[in-house]
Amino acid sequence: MFLLTWLRWLRGTVTFLITGAFPERLVNLCIRSRLPVWGVSRRKDGLIAHTYARQYRRLRPMARASRTKIRVRERRGLPFWQYRYRHRWGLMAGGAGAVLLLIFLSTRIWIIDVRGCDKIEPRDITSQLSALGLRPGVAAREIDSRLMQRQMLLLDDRLAWIAINLVGSTAQIEVRERVRIPERLDPKDRAGNVVAACDGQIKYLEVYEGQPLVRVGDTVSKGEVIVSGIMEDQYGNTQLRYARAKVIAQVQEEQTVEVPMEQAQWVTSGDPRQRSYLSVFGRELPLFLPVFGGEEEAFSVSREECSLMGIPGLSLVGETHTPMRLETVRLTELQAKEAAMYQMKLMTEGDEVLSIVRRTASSDPRENCYRLTEHRIVEKDIAVEAEIFLN
Repeated sequence: MFLLTWLRWLRGTVTFLITGAFPERLVNLCIRSRLPVWGVSRRKDGLIAHTYARQYRRLRPMARASRTKIRVRERRGLPFWQYRYRHRWGLMAGGAGAVLLLIFLSTRIWIIDVRGCDKIEPRDITSQLSALGLRPGVAAREIDSRLMQRQMLLLDDRLAWIAINLVGSTAQIEVRERVRIPERLDPKDRAGNVVAACDGQIKYLEVYEGQPLVRVGDTVSKGEVIVSGIMEDQYGNTQLRYARAKVIAQVQEEQTVEVPMEQAQWVTSGDPRQRSYLSVFGRELPLFLPVFGGEEEAFSVSREECSLMGIPGLSLVGETHTPMRLETVRLTELQAKEAAMYQMKLMTEGDEVLSIVRRTASSDPRENCYRLTEHRIVEKDIAVEAEIFLN
């Protein structure tokens, strides 16, 4: 039904009123002459019917023959719309330009959707694809998916498989990351011990290969052999193995951070300035007049980008330039303490600690610096493999 309505709108339709003693005669003549008439309904003053715009002229001789009169009630469709706006060339040109622009935009890639990343950042994939030519705004016919897939596998050894599917204006990137094969830990021509990485008291010991020399509850020092790779059987024969074990121990740690009370900081030296750019397919056009001279030596820049009327490839970029200058400021004790605690947090984030049993901190504020010392008792794996070199 929708398709029929659309086709009638393209051809143009006329709604007319039939009056007279016997308006049904005109309808019968139309049917006999195979003139398309539809939607016939009775009104108080006659019959209402519809026909195509080009067929309406054929109704006049039929109306005279049937002694009826016809009057146009409504004209609808593309031909009448074109006639109404025939002198408005700008509207016609704008409509044609909009159609051409939509056709042009439909041939470009605007969205790059990366899926399947676990350890690899999606922005790494998009930056590598951009270097190979796949970026927002590029023509879809210029993309050779198979060639680009092979180039990506050669470019990034972290990928085991990649597929590039172009669906309309979207490039769907499916990736599978490579699973590294673990290195053999027990080759025939190697032997090794498991030694302690630091001082501690053993809380858990799980031996995979080798001869354990200590038990749970024993205290070990740094470099002491925990599991030996030299094994002796019941017959007195000696065998060499590459010892492997998991050793969880309680370890005492102490870390110290010093923060100078006087520090150089960037402070605002003036009012921020706003600048705007029009981004067209990745190229930024300035919307301001350049100012020569008087620029600050240092400034901070923040950017915000928003789409322009939802048009792909067009966006408005706003930049805020804040003048800055370097000053020496003296921290308060509270500020120095917060800075020291933040540095301590950064130092301990990379530690492979399973749990923290106890933590105490002591501070020593001085005139020139603030010292923060943290004492911790933690549980972590202290097993380190040390190879035994044979002559």
